[in-house]
Amino acid sequence: MTGRAAAGTTVVVHGATLAGIAAAIRLAKAGHRVLLDTAGEPLGGHWAGGDGVPDSLPQTVALRAAWMDLLRKSGRAFDVELARHHLTLAPAPPTEHLFPDGRRLLLPAERGAQFHAVADAFGEPAAERWSTLLDEAGEVWLALRRLGVERPRPPALTRDERRAVWARHSLEQIAARLREPHLARVVTSLAPISGAPDGSAPALLLTRAAIDRQFGRWNLIDADTGHPQPASRLMDLLVERLALRRVEVHDTPAALPGHPDAELDARPVRPTGWLGRRTATPALAPAVSRDALPHEGAPPPGIACTVEHHDAGPVVRWRRPAGEVVEVIEHDHRSATPRSEWGLAPASWRSWLARPPLRGPDGRWRASASSPAGNEPWAELLSAALAVYEIHESLTGEDIRPTNRGPRAPRS
Repeated sequence: MTGRAAAGTTVVVHGATLAGIAAAIRLAKAGHRVLLDTAGEPLGGHWAGGDGVPDSLPQTVALRAAWMDLLRKSGRAFDVELARHHLTLAPAPPTEHLFPDGRRLLLPAERGAQFHAVADAFGEPAAERWSTLLDEAGEVWLALRRLGVERPRPPALTRDERRAVWARHSLEQIAARLREPHLARVVTSLAPISGAPDGSAPALLLTRAAIDRQFGRWNLIDADTGHPQPASRLMDLLVERLALRRVEVHDTPAALPGHPDAELDARPVRPTGWLGRRTATPALAPAVSRDALPHEGAPPPGIACTVEHHDAGPVVRWRRPAGEVVEVIEHDHRSATPRSEWGLAPASWRSWLARPPLRGPDGRWRASASSPAGNEPWAELLSAALAVYEIHESLTGEDIRPTNRGPRAPRS
C-alpha cells in the first residue's frame, strides 16, 4: 500500500467497534492520517470484555482468513504477530449438539470427518443430504462475496443473482430438505444465533455452516504451554496495532477536524425507507454470561463448544480450561433482546436486502455489524476491508484490492 499517494489525506472513523478498529489500522497503513472517534466507548465495542463485563466474543475463531488478512495488510504477518505474543491457532474440537430428546451429535468442522459423524448419528442417506446441502450453501457464499461482502452490493440484483443467494427460500424451507429433524434443528438454530427471530430467516444464513466446513474452526493457543486462550487476546492485538500505525484515538468529537477528506461510520445503523420508515430491526442479542467452574476430571483439550437446542432457542457454551478452573462463556438465545450494537436482524430476505449501502446519503462510508456481510466478528472485519478499499480508491485513484492485477502506484 502506498503512503505517498495518500499524503495529506485525513480520514475520521466513527465508532470503537471491531469494524472501526480494523478500518482505522488499514487506512493508516495505506498512508492516511486516521482519527478514531470512540465517543467514550471501549475499544472493541460490544465485543470488548474486562471490568466485570463478560468477553462476548465467540471463543471459537471462524473464517480465520479475515483476521490473517487484516494483520498482514496492516503490518506484520498473522503468524509472525501470533508468534511474537507466544500464540498460535489450532483446530477446535468438534462442536457438541444436544437435542431435547436426548440425542447428541458431535460435529467436526473437517468435511470428511463431518460426513462420518452425521452418518454415524443419523445414517448415511442423511449424511449425503447434509453434505449436498452444504455444498450448495458454499456456492451461495461465493455469490454473497460478490454481492456486498467483498464488492459493493449493486443497487438492484438480477434474477440470476437472486437465485444464486437463495432469495426465494427461508432457512426452514432449506432445512426441510434434510428430512432429518435433528439436522434440521441444527440449521434452523442458525436464525437465532444470527440474531433473527425464527426460521423464516433467509436461507443464505446456512453459509455460516458452509464457511465452518470449508475453512475450519480454530482455538487460540499459548504456544509455550499449549493452553487455550480467550479470543479477546485477538482484540488486544488489534488495539496494539492502532498504536503501531499511529492512529489518533479520541474520546470526544471536539478533538476531530471539521472537514476531513473522508468519514467512515463504523457504528451499527438502522436503515430507513420511504418517509423515514424503518426497514430493519436490531438483531436479537443473546444474554451473555461468564462463570468459572471447578474441573471435573481431566481438563478438555482446546475450547469445547456445546450447542443446546431448545424450543425457545439455542444456548451456546464455550468451556476453556483456565488454571484450576474451567471458564464458561454462555450465549443464551432463549432470552435474547433487540440490541442495535449486534447489528440488524436477518429476519427475511427483504430485511437482508434492506441493509444500508456502502455509502450513505450523507456521504459517509459505512462498515459495521449492520453490513450485508453480517454481524459475526469476521463479517465486521470484511466490511471494514471493503470500505477501506473504496475510500482509498476514491481519495487516491489507487485500487488496493487483493484481486487487483493492474498496475499499481509505486510503493513507499
